[in-house]
Amino acid sequence: MTRIFDAFIQKMDVILKWAAVVLIGTMTLIICIEVLSRYIFQTSIPWANELARFLFIWVTFIGAVIAGRNNEHIGIEIFQNVFGKKFKKGIKSISQTITSFFFGLLAILGISVFDTLMSQTSPAMKLPIGIPYLGIIIGSILLCLLYALKNIKGVNYQ
Repeated sequence: MTRIFDAFIQKMDVILKWAAVVLIGTMTLIICIEVLSRYIFQTSIPWANELARFLFIWVTFIGAVIAGRNNEHIGIEIFQNVFGKKFKKGIKSISQTITSFFFGLLAILGISVFDTLMSQTSPAMKLPIGIPYLGIIIGSILLCLLYALKNIKGVNYQ
């Protein structure tokens, strides 16, 4: 069972990394076109800023999952340094539990307002607001599960 799960995590990593590359590339292209449009043609593309903002939301949470998986999130290590190596694993476990709880709560709150967000539309693109903010919900669920698994499997789970 662990092998199947680890294989799933590996495939999810590849998908998330490619999604981040595509979204960042698209966002960069849209912003470049918008800047050129403003300065060369003296006109603005009405939906460009909005789409870039929505893509940024998705990229932020996809990037957070990738960083969390690779143990690249910033942290305050003062407690680990004060209490030494003896308590390091326990402190790390408490930290991962709090982080998992936070993202679980964020996911639950996001799901609770999702219907309201789907009934609202964005001004320029007329896209339901729930679609861009779904990135927060999905990212929070993945981060909650990731930190819970890190806590179960041990601090060095990657």
